[in-house]
Amino acid sequence: MLIPISNQVISNNQEEPTVNARDLHAFLESKQQFANWIQNRIKDYGFIERQDFLINLLRTPSDAGGRPSKEYFLTLDMAKELSMVERNAKGKEAREYFIACEKKLRAIKQTTPQIESEDFKRFKLEHEAKMATLHAEREKTRIKLLEIVPNNNALSEAHKAAILDNVADFFVTDSNTKLLPKTERWLGCSQLAEEMGYKLNSSNRVKLGQALMNYELDRKRENRFCNGQYREINVYRECDELREAISDFFEYSVE
Repeated sequence: MLIPISNQVISNNQEEPTVNARDLHAFLESKQQFANWIQNRIKDYGFIERQDFLINLLRTPSDAGGRPSKEYFLTLDMAKELSMVERNAKGKEAREYFIACEKKLRAIKQTTPQIESEDFKRFKLEHEAKMATLHAEREKTRIKLLEIVPNNNALSEAHKAAILDNVADFFVTDSNTKLLPKTERWLGCSQLAEEMGYKLNSSNRVKLGQALMNYELDRKRENRFCNGQYREINVYRECDELREAISDFFEYSVE
């Protein structure tokens, strides 16, 4: 194991995987003293106790008669962010490790049988009935839209479906509409990068497209409106891996 992970109760009275900040500090090979490093990071990046981290006072036999050590246990999200802001190879390695750990934990959770309470079963049935009603209402709205919206052959079928879904959701005013599954999005990497808040120019736009070719992502060629005209470009299925790849590019590749 690259960096030990242990379960701690940080918030909501539920255990979650955490990292001891001392272990992370040692792995990152920071030149700062541990106490200064962790306190400055908490202050500079606005981390919140009992939400992002937990402080435990631990006493060992060697501490007899002295002060106990203050141990910080970090959520994986906080550990990833601390790794990223180091902006070095060790930080990148640690961040990738935590992402891999999260994927393994999700896979274990998905394959672990869940025991459902009677209250949960009742809620689930009510929720499914409500979702069925919302699906039906949205589908009726889509059919009406198809009758009044002119066919645009310049748009792909997936693009048309996404537009219809979004407009239908606007007219289906129930507050739970946001829970409906949306049509899978395929989009250009520049579009998603801008949605994530990154600034693009002619240089890094091209470099981003080249960098993503090194990742195992779902991609295909489609005609899209780009730079004032319709042309064939690479589009990607929106997913966490695509967002991580874009983040990596701007954090580690762009000077």
